[in-house]
Amino acid sequence: MSCSSKSEHSRFIDNYKSINYLAEGSSCKIYVARHKLTGSQHAVKYVMKSVNKLNLNEDKILNEIKIMDGLKHENIVNFKYAWVENHHEEWLAEQEDSYFNMIESNTVYSGDKSPYLFIAMEYCGKGSLDTWLKNNPETPENTLIEMMQQVVCGLAYLHSKNIIHRDIKV
Repeated sequence: MSCSSKSEHSRFIDNYKSINYLAEGSSCKIYVARHKLTGSQHAVKYVMKSVNKLNLNEDKILNEIKIMDGLKHENIVNFKYAWVENHHEEWLAEQEDSYFNMIESNTVYSGDKSPYLFIAMEYCGKGSLDTWLKNNPETPENTLIEMMQQVVCGLAYLHSKNIIHRDIKV
């Protein structure tokens, strides 16, 4: 029996079930998945670290993870943990469909190991504020004011930590 710490499988596949596509950002794809051990749902974001057009380098990525890990505020999505995986395109082709829908062939460098950064975050099941507002156009003004106060409170917290959020969406 081997005591090797390396798994033949993806940590993502090994630790999560019910993986479903959620959204796509400019530098990542986001999936909602249920952690097998805890049963909690996480939003799991993945990004290929070596995509040059994203201008990502390891120092920037590690710095962002450290910043996210240090943020604890009721109006900011909680960071859970992060990890890196390397995949071969051939290995991906052998996996189950639920995982293949996640990593499309055009995001994998053919025949090359492509390092992926996975970031598990708190899952906010009600969707984005923008979607919620579109689905609730008759929201009373006092509720909208309260929501905007929560956004401003979260931003004030970030600013108190000398952090500027450069991708705010409503």
